[in-house]
Amino acid sequence: MKLTLIIFVSLFISLPIQGEINGDIEYGKKLAEESPSPLILQILLYKYLDSPKQLLKNGCEGCHELKTFEGNTKEEILDRILKSWHASGYIEDDLNDLATFLFEETNKS
Repeated sequence: MKLTLIIFVSLFISLPIQGEINGDIEYGKKLAEESPSPLILQILLYKYLDSPKQLLKNGCEGCHELKTFEGNTKEEILDRILKSWHASGYIEDDLNDLATFLFEETNKS
């Protein structure tokens, strides 16, 4: 019984993962154009990393430090906050659309 279970589990683990991201390329393009690039990368990294702790360990490279806002007007700071807030509200379908668009763009050759 144990041997059968071990064989079954090892076969299951060794099979290639058949994952596919399906999304609307046009809507993904709209999302990409509306959001700042570092924010898109953070969202995608957060979604597709093995563990969200990896993102926290690597850090955001200072994009949210207070000194980032030095010299900005109140309107510029508010605009950045609103864009960040919008991006944090992405749902699974939005991320799939965005990932599909970015995948297609990187594979145009």
